[in-house]
Amino acid sequence: MGLVSENMSISFEKLTESRCPKDVNCIQAGKGIVTLKVTVGNQSEDLVLSVKGLCEDEPRCGEAKNVLQYNITLMSLTPYPGAVLMDEKQYVAQMVVTEKSNVPTGDER
Repeated sequence: MGLVSENMSISFEKLTESRCPKDVNCIQAGKGIVTLKVTVGNQSEDLVLSVKGLCEDEPRCGEAKNVLQYNITLMSLTPYPGAVLMDEKQYVAQMVVTEKSNVPTGDER
């Protein structure tokens, strides 16, 4: 994925899927973890984000982290696992990318 207005790209490097499958009783909800490579200009950093199991399509489900001059929030990781895990290449990570300077800190009054 590349952003049109910036010289930025995000590539999917690795997936770790341990979310509790739908219609299965699990002791733990688990989580889905994606490892990304974020490149801005000639700088590059790895980023690991997770999304909670038994939680779908809600902002509270995914993790947010700062990398380079951006904040990246993992909103969802689909498809949600069923009894049979999907091929890693079929997964889609939906993210929100914002510049750090535009991220509210909660201290503004």
